[in-house]
Amino acid sequence: NKIWYEYTHDKIINSSTDIFKSNRLILQYIFPDQFDELINIKIKRVLTVVQIYHLETLEEDISIDNLIQIINSLPDLISIKIHSLSLAQSIDLLETKVDIHYSTINTNKITKVYLDNITGIEEIYFLMILCPNIEYLKIDWIGNINDQLFVENILKKINQECNDHFRLLCFHISAADDETIKNLEKIIHLKKLLLDYKIKRVLDNIYLEWK
Repeated sequence: NKIWYEYTHDKIINSSTDIFKSNRLILQYIFPDQFDELINIKIKRVLTVVQIYHLETLEEDISIDNLIQIINSLPDLISIKIHSLSLAQSIDLLETKVDIHYSTINTNKITKVYLDNITGIEEIYFLMILCPNIEYLKIDWIGNINDQLFVENILKKINQECNDHFRLLCFHISAADDETIKNLEKIIHLKKLLLDYKIKRVLDNIYLEWK
């Protein structure tokens, strides 16, 4: 079976040159008193043997500080998969924190991001700040957020930031149907959010791709 970052909605997302970039690091629950050991010893030890291109964290509500430090210790990452984020601070403070770390942080290569669960649209905004070259965002569960408002807010943010990299959004809606697609097309048209785009449903997953 293909891994999530190897697909768009209808084709493999990676090129032949990425076949060799398959090394993935999966982190389970990180005990606070063992975090420094993880960063300074265990990850460094792994990197003496292999390069890591894909990161997956299974910890629920991982803190922003921990996430930034982990990413910063892995200089070759091209994708990250996160269970859920803990945004204990406002988006303005988080943006400042990212700016502070940006001289050393290794996020420019990250183009694919997968978030299992979100509780607020601010989590998406933060990931767009953290990974400025994001091309593909996949979300399993958007919680109680209205799907039309969800798409509208993300596209408005992309347009405001003049983001030329972001091109594909995938998210899950329980009991999605053809009416779901029609309503999303309607809001995109009424708000003039996109001109050249494709939207498609595969089971309960919505794929929105644009140029």
